[in-house]
Amino acid sequence: VSTQSTGGTWRLTIEGARGTGELTHFELLLHGTEFTRKKLVCEEGKFAILPTNTSEDVVCVERCPSERFYSVNRRCIPCHGSCFTCLEYNYCTSCPEPLFLDYETHTCIEECPKGYSVTSSRLSGKICQLGTEDSTSWYKGDTLYIIVVVVFIVALILMVLLISAHHYKKHLAREARWIQISAKRTENHML
Repeated sequence: VSTQSTGGTWRLTIEGARGTGELTHFELLLHGTEFTRKKLVCEEGKFAILPTNTSEDVVCVERCPSERFYSVNRRCIPCHGSCFTCLEYNYCTSCPEPLFLDYETHTCIEECPKGYSVTSSRLSGKICQLGTEDSTSWYKGDTLYIIVVVVFIVALILMVLLISAHHYKKHLAREARWIQISAKRTENHML
């Protein structure tokens, strides 16, 4: 059995690539190593957080932590270092203090550019948006929050209506039984 050291500098060459881009995530699994003999996949419905070194085990979670995003192979991949939450590596949805979320580029920046205004969102924190302070797009960063609140209120109203309908049916059934009992008593008295 031969063992080779995986330490050192690795170079990734992409042949036939056109244009420029940014490599946002890269996994190198050397099969046959002690690390790859460990369980790298989680049970159904869970996501894997791969360890940062080979001595740790994979952690299986039901939801990825806020600073990670979901990958197609059921792994929680770290967001760009400037993001607090993200949908992809460099597509921030919120930023840690004191950074601002640039709503046009979805990146975290230290200050808003000239011509941009700062709005605040419960979900995304401080947002830089093109426009003035009187901008009518105040809700832009809170869209998900508004949707969740509206869905909750509609669900609450439906639940109250269903409970009321159930109690009304019980009331009608009791009333029908009372009428039947009264009719039988009247019939028995007449005999």
